[in-house]
Amino acid sequence: LVEMVLKALDLDISEELVQKIIKNGTEFNALLTSQQLVAGPANGEGVFGVSMVLGVTDAEKAKALIPEQADLMTQVVQSLGRQHQEQELESLKFNYVKNAETINNNMVDVIDVTYDTLKTQGDDQNEEMKKILGEDKIRIRIAQVDPKTLVVTFGGGKSFMVAAIDAARKGGTVNKDPNVLKTLAKLPPNPIGSLVFSPQNLFSAIQTGMAIMGEKSNLPEDFKFKCPEPIGIGWGLAGESAVKGSVYVPIGVVIDIVDWVKAEMSATMAAFEPVEEEEEAEV
Repeated sequence: LVEMVLKALDLDISEELVQKIIKNGTEFNALLTSQQLVAGPANGEGVFGVSMVLGVTDAEKAKALIPEQADLMTQVVQSLGRQHQEQELESLKFNYVKNAETINNNMVDVIDVTYDTLKTQGDDQNEEMKKILGEDKIRIRIAQVDPKTLVVTFGGGKSFMVAAIDAARKGGTVNKDPNVLKTLAKLPPNPIGSLVFSPQNLFSAIQTGMAIMGEKSNLPEDFKFKCPEPIGIGWGLAGESAVKGSVYVPIGVVIDIVDWVKAEMSATMAAFEPVEEEEEAEV
């Protein structure tokens, strides 16, 4: 699969680099037993965060492969930059730093993403980055929670990693949420993968982000998404060799979308209503 993706991108990279990428990916996937990815409001610093909880057979071995992944990614991106004469991509680096931070009694490794413009950008740009990512740097954090669990976060600063470690120690929180459980129950049995997407959380994150950035809400006044149940997409085994997939959209989400469209139409109509001018009385 990795080889197919690299060929599809038509990258001008050596066969030796291709084989290193395949070898590292194969070794990492062999250690992987489960993964849970959550993207949305950071609930910490900044607007947006992504966290991933990886179940592995050996966390030490899995984490030891990540520095090479960072180096391989740097080589691929810089090669892409040279191929397309993009200076920013040519200067981009994924710098792995071991034991860079201590968070929640865990030694945390980091991958700092750097490029030329980032090093020279001004205070205003740093402040804008801080509003979004929670810090004036592009940093990925990696922590080993126990011998079989790794946590990776991007965005949200240190406090987001604290929350992610806490959730991982409790076995994750997404698949225990009552509203998520309702959606998962509608997806195929014998699951091999599932994705849940909450319009309510997404639009809440967008509005929070706009407020932090000092922008006015783009939703009609007083309108809110009310349905707490997420949309679900799932795949499950059906027999020995077949896979069944399905999409579940809660009726509450449909009602929210209809109400949103109505609210937008009402706001548009109101904007075009003629304003009556008062006539001045003659003296």
